[in-house]
Amino acid sequence: MKYIKFFSAILFAGLLKVNAQDCNVVKEILKSSSIQINDADDCCTYAKNDQYVVKCNGASITSLAIINAQNIAEVPASVSNLANLESIDFSNCNLAKFPYHLKTLPKLKSISLLNNGITELTDEISEFKALENLDLGDNSIAAIPDSIGQLANLNTLNLNNNNIQTLPDSLFKLANLKKLNVESNQDLTGSLKKFSGTVDSCNIKNTHVCIEEKGVCSDYLVNNNRMPYCHPENFTEEELNVDNSGAEQEKKESSKGSSKTVIIIICIVAALLVLAAIIGFILYKKRSSNKTKTASSSSELIMQKDDSNNNKNDNVAVDIN
Repeated sequence: MKYIKFFSAILFAGLLKVNAQDCNVVKEILKSSSIQINDADDCCTYAKNDQYVVKCNGASITSLAIINAQNIAEVPASVSNLANLESIDFSNCNLAKFPYHLKTLPKLKSISLLNNGITELTDEISEFKALENLDLGDNSIAAIPDSIGQLANLNTLNLNNNNIQTLPDSLFKLANLKKLNVESNQDLTGSLKKFSGTVDSCNIKNTHVCIEEKGVCSDYLVNNNRMPYCHPENFTEEELNVDNSGAEQEKKESSKGSSKTVIIIICIVAALLVLAAIIGFILYKKRSSNKTKTASSSSELIMQKDDSNNNKNDNVAVDIN
């Protein structure tokens, strides 16, 4: 029993040391980003609005998010010391390069670098073996390397609002890919081919991409109400519209939005009419009340005059006698 307690104490102390090391790394990163922190606090409790969030699992930091920090031009090298890091988010910063030094993190599953100034992806991207989610939307990336097809665990790929012109063939070999977003790559051409696995959603809005064959994706997001198949002549009118769930859904949502707007306008107009009716009724009652008071006052004056005349007549009759 004594030995069990002894080893437990050593293990606990070791875990605290790991946590302390991770926290020191995070605290230095936050300080270098001009973010005010309390050194006495446990870094696992850090969460300030939408600027930074730190999450831990036991004694290890597993998630680090520092966003809306325009003074960050690169992901600090010290982040690669967080051995158990699974998720990193440096969105809306001022990054110019992809943080390839993070490839040494064996458990890194999610990288979000949304809205930065990244212009290039190299073949090194293939070295992020555990990667499941890659969000590089709203950057200036011009090309996707062929090595993207080596990310066997990739589940979600977001590349919207970049400068991509073509999609590499290796992309369609990703057996675990479920969501692909290449929306608003204005010069993107080519076609979506059959993937190795079943892709749930493909967003190709505001691109020149066509769909090679039916069933490439379970759902599509496109600009028009008909699927932009590369070879529409191979399909019947009914078949062309079968997979239009994405566009139809968008149309339904738009229709619902319009219906809600109309209903709101009708409700507002009805409320104004009711209010106007109430105000009119109040004014009418007030005028009626005033008229009644005026009529009553006039009647009283007439009665007073009649009484006065009668009194005068009585007085005259007395004087004659």
